[in-house]
Amino acid sequence: MIYIIAYDIADNKRRLRVAKTLESWGYRIQESVFQLRLDAATLARVRSRLAALISEGDDVIHIYPMCWGVW
Repeated sequence: MIYIIAYDIADNKRRLRVAKTLESWGYRIQESVFQLRLDAATLARVRSRLAALISEGDDVIHIYPMCWGVW
């Protein structure tokens, strides 16, 4: 499945780590928005890795699944 991940990270060092991590799984659409194609197991790994990188009180990461219907 394809996911869009957008973030707002307060600290420059944490923001760079999050961006580098996401670049290893997908590609950047905009400055703080990435597109990733992941299976369920890999999504769980990405979530775990991102959770370890951020400060829950200062940062936010949104993960949106892209549902493609028939046009």
